[in-house]
Amino acid sequence: MKLLVISFNFAPYNVTGSFRILKLVKYMPKFGIEPIVITADQGSHHINEKLNQDIPKEAKIYRLKSFFPDAQETYSKKTYLYSGNKSSLLKKSVRLIKDLFFSPDVQITWVWRHLSKISRIIKREKVNTVLITGAPFSLFVAGYYLKKRNKINLILDYRDCWQEDLGQKAQSQIRQYLNKVWENKVLNNTDAVIATTQKILDITCKNHQIPTCKVIPTGFDPQDFASQTDTETTNNDVFTFFYSGNFKPNTDVYDPQILLKTLAQISRPIKLIVCAHVLDEIKAEYTKKYPFIDFRGFIPRTDLFKLAQKADAFIHFYYPNKLKDTISFKLFEYSQYKKPIISINTQQSEVANFLISSNIGFSCENDNETEILNCFERVMNLEPKTFVNNIKINEIEKYNLNNTCNELCRIIKGFA
Repeated sequence: MKLLVISFNFAPYNVTGSFRILKLVKYMPKFGIEPIVITADQGSHHINEKLNQDIPKEAKIYRLKSFFPDAQETYSKKTYLYSGNKSSLLKKSVRLIKDLFFSPDVQITWVWRHLSKISRIIKREKVNTVLITGAPFSLFVAGYYLKKRNKINLILDYRDCWQEDLGQKAQSQIRQYLNKVWENKVLNNTDAVIATTQKILDITCKNHQIPTCKVIPTGFDPQDFASQTDTETTNNDVFTFFYSGNFKPNTDVYDPQILLKTLAQISRPIKLIVCAHVLDEIKAEYTKKYPFIDFRGFIPRTDLFKLAQKADAFIHFYYPNKLKDTISFKLFEYSQYKKPIISINTQQSEVANFLISSNIGFSCENDNETEILNCFERVMNLEPKTFVNNIKINEIEKYNLNNTCNELCRIIKGFA
């Protein structure tokens, strides 16, 4: 069965939006689905050619030129529209134009530019089912029109919430209103919704009569970890923590201040490996203030796996805003190293549920440094073999891509 997949980001672009859909596409042929992928040609930035190894030979890829790189807009107070005199008539006018003509996001320009071309591809490939992943959520708008034009079955893949996303909540009232209108219109014309977590699914599907709504976690790819050694560490005398992701001091999310202040109170030798895009001036400031930090920059996933394998424990944080409704595939990947995961500011969340059910880690809140410190020390005092023996492997195996992709393909085949 043929399936048309639309994703703004796809291999070889080494950005977060690429990985979930790439891994699902990789396993689809195993379950009788022939994927045809339409994605954006974004030029040469953030390229990792090794990601192409995960594209199955059965897949056909169409790359359509984009005006703007990356999947989502970056909302920064330093940009022209949000700096200096925000109330100037010119800036107000430009923001109004932006809200009216670039909603839900700037990638709506990619949608309008290629909508007719995508329709022609659907007819040429004789496809009757389309799966679209978002963000950017403007691609869901494309799904609405493609369904109207081509009478296809439409499956929407929510990696995050649409209206409830922090980035959307930060927008003007006009854009928030337009997002609400568009999401309601799209969901009222959708055949199936899948989401990475139950919370996202519940928020999305409430008040809508959608025939199929199901959680499809991204999970982990067992082939990525086939050659790893379970017990490899960096240095027995230095306890090594590993973190990969955003590292943004003095911002609304991913601010490491509390984490670093707590780690600095640990008396024994430690190291914190940070794999993230970090400005040179921030690196210099924080390395001087916290000598235990080892900045490694943004590195390809294959190299990331090798580096992570040498850690003693993994850190996941998301604050000062509390993370309740999402869970990154990175948590499932961390579980493959069979080492403790510490997640901060995620209690009573999807993340905490996974850590508890699998016995692979611990969560604590960010408003109590003593609690965080106790969590770190508890992890550092664990006996490795005992910890590994207590891990509930069956709970983790639920998130093996062989299982998660099989569930997705059952939904797809339901439209055959």
